[in-house]
Amino acid sequence: MTNSEAASRGKGSVAAQLTVGIVLALLVGGTSPWWWKEVFREPERPPENPTPRLTRVSQGQEILPGSFTLDLDSGAVGGDVSAADLHWSLRSEESRHLTTLNGAALHRVGSGDLDGVSESDLLSAPYSPAALNGSPNAANQIPAGTVVLVKTTKGRFSKVRIENNGIAAPGDLPSWPRTALLIRWETYATN
Repeated sequence: MTNSEAASRGKGSVAAQLTVGIVLALLVGGTSPWWWKEVFREPERPPENPTPRLTRVSQGQEILPGSFTLDLDSGAVGGDVSAADLHWSLRSEESRHLTTLNGAALHRVGSGDLDGVSESDLLSAPYSPAALNGSPNAANQIPAGTVVLVKTTKGRFSKVRIENNGIAAPGDLPSWPRTALLIRWETYATN
């Protein structure tokens, strides 16, 4: 046997051994070799656009006078108390609290804008029935610019921004204390 015959015979036997090894590994082990996924990659799929889970049902801007209620589903100020979500409670000129009614709950986000609140933020916030202090002192949790998330009595989700805390309500006399809230809100229902 010549050198070239021996070399070609050796190459053939190595290829045959590799083929037999791969076939046996697939039959016996039931898994593909480590390099199989590298050679036969699946094409990458473009990311799917998630459909929104919320639809806006109401929005607006209102002055909420002291001791009045607000229904964020309808936008009614001082209407039917059984449908209201929030109450601007004035215990005195110096003691003011934004409280929830009828099973509504809220979460204080902090300073910001409504556009900065995502659908995910609304759906995953740790809502609580605890009141927020709005008194005109260092304990105030809702100064102008504060964003508060609300889960309404109807199970909808609202984002509320305190535009101003401590303004005169329509009809207030000049000598009366400025205790009203100017708020802007958007309320969403789940799809």
